[in-house]
Amino acid sequence: GIEDGACYYDVAGRLAECEIFAHGTCGYGTLQEGMVLEREFDAICPDLVLWQFCPNDFVDNVCELERDAAWISGYVRPYWEGSGVVHRSSYRNFGIPVVLLRHSILLHAGATRLHRFLIRRSGKDVNSEILRLGPAHPGFVRSVRVTGELLERARRHTGGVPIVVFSVGPFDDAAQAICRRLSIPYLREPAAAVQADLG
Repeated sequence: GIEDGACYYDVAGRLAECEIFAHGTCGYGTLQEGMVLEREFDAICPDLVLWQFCPNDFVDNVCELERDAAWISGYVRPYWEGSGVVHRSSYRNFGIPVVLLRHSILLHAGATRLHRFLIRRSGKDVNSEILRLGPAHPGFVRSVRVTGELLERARRHTGGVPIVVFSVGPFDDAAQAICRRLSIPYLREPAAAVQADLG
């Protein structure tokens, strides 16, 4: 793990001599990240929003893609569909009612492990398929569109406060394309530095 005070945003805050407010939650997609931004924005009043895309973000933005991923939270969570928020579970629940999965840590853990095992055994992890097919993967095309809509929604919420984006992982080209289309600054150097630290 990374020691307290050693994350990139801690270092950046010390170097820039500014106050940093950071938020990250394992398994959150862009919609959930945007909802946190909307909830906290007025209390923090930032001068700049630095948005990091992680490898899971694009898959986590479309329930059907997440359902076919080896990693999965399995909880009922929000997705952006059409022009609104819906709450769904990406679980293949194996006949177990979702309400039981939500209220039993043991059932949830067992179903999550079974899901991961079956996806890996089938050799059909959606992330591998996307990497193999590239940007032509139909589900990934949808995910890029949804991710762009969500980043645009976040930008509308921030008003005149700029959003700057970087990405870590295999979907960097998609993040850059979204930023170009939305005229949002994209930082290549931080993405490369963080990727080097991870790799």
